[in-house]
Amino acid sequence: MNAPLECIIQKYEKSTVDWKIRTPPPAPHRQNLRRKKGMSGKRSVIFREQDFKETGKRDFMNQLMELEMEGLVKVKWYQYGIEAEKAWYSLEQMETIYQRLGKIPKFKRINKLKEEVDQQLALIQSQWIRSYYQSFLQSLDKGDVPKALDTPKRELLFTCFKAIDCLQEPVYKRIFSKKYLGKSKAFEKHLQSKVLSAARAYLDTVNDDMDDRQVLDQLMINGYAQELAVKGNLIIELAGNKINLSLFPSGFVFNNQTLRSASIPPEQSISKVITVENKANYESMPYEEGTLIIYSHGYFSPDERAFLIQLERVLSGIHTSCGTAYLHTGDLDYGGVKIFQYIKKRIFPKLYPYLMDTQTYDQYMAYGEPIETSKLEKLQRTAEPLLQPLIDKICAEKQVIEQESFLF
Repeated sequence: MNAPLECIIQKYEKSTVDWKIRTPPPAPHRQNLRRKKGMSGKRSVIFREQDFKETGKRDFMNQLMELEMEGLVKVKWYQYGIEAEKAWYSLEQMETIYQRLGKIPKFKRINKLKEEVDQQLALIQSQWIRSYYQSFLQSLDKGDVPKALDTPKRELLFTCFKAIDCLQEPVYKRIFSKKYLGKSKAFEKHLQSKVLSAARAYLDTVNDDMDDRQVLDQLMINGYAQELAVKGNLIIELAGNKINLSLFPSGFVFNNQTLRSASIPPEQSISKVITVENKANYESMPYEEGTLIIYSHGYFSPDERAFLIQLERVLSGIHTSCGTAYLHTGDLDYGGVKIFQYIKKRIFPKLYPYLMDTQTYDQYMAYGEPIETSKLEKLQRTAEPLLQPLIDKICAEKQVIEQESFLF
């Protein structure tokens, strides 16, 4: 280890410009080359006490004297061989300095990573993953290596995102990990936190109040545990057979395979659709002719979302005059507001709140619980015209009410 050269490299790589400069070839091969601006020049580095900790000050100064005698640096000494103020080095010598330490120049390391990211971008279709990778390139252009890339396991990261990009149906987390990453716990151990962070930042179907499981559901990882429960006279077509779900007045449950294979024919007699956030409230609502009640369990998964969008399109084509009424009932809290907005934006554009008003809030105020400070701050920044009186009420009272309280 040569401590003074390590200090020089640290200074060189911290510069926003110097590390990008490719040093010219040795003198015999550059006689006819025009010297580019910034390709050469002197830089200085000041040595501090912490620079001497590993080698000791005496050995550090001895190494510095040797470098000066070799012509790699020029030193300004307070006291020759004992105390140095600073040293100058030439940018043209940086290639030699890296070679002396057995290191790869930063611009070569950065360019290699950029090439790897570019190769992955050519393989990816999902816009959110492409945006995630493009953020890597933006950081690399500044000389900053993202933590996700600064690891020998980045190939595993690329393999993981390529697999997510190709998923067509939900898969259990450990099966995904075993199939694509070789070990059943590799995803959970090495990649889950990175994938969650990327999805929260770049996937537009992810909300800030989703928990980890709900985020993974949006990626179709661990998703087939999700089931869609409905109650009402919905007619579906499955394997050439039309089935009226009114035959199941207590409710019918779709698994993911059924959701993907079922279609919704036009002969429907549904005038009202109600989505319900919590299971107990869904179960307590009786079958009602002309009404379809849907348990949302928070946020709908991609398969559920696709099925319900199909439903909305069919019903819109039938009810051209008065239209179908779409309602949502949920918790009177930040999460309830965000779920309402999510369903309205992603599935039912004509959605209205049901039992999510100040009158209902006042009625069940006795069952209120203090709102978390972080959730209160988020709610104060949330604007939703259809729920604004409720939002203002919650912020003023600093109390939230779970939907299950309506059953007391």
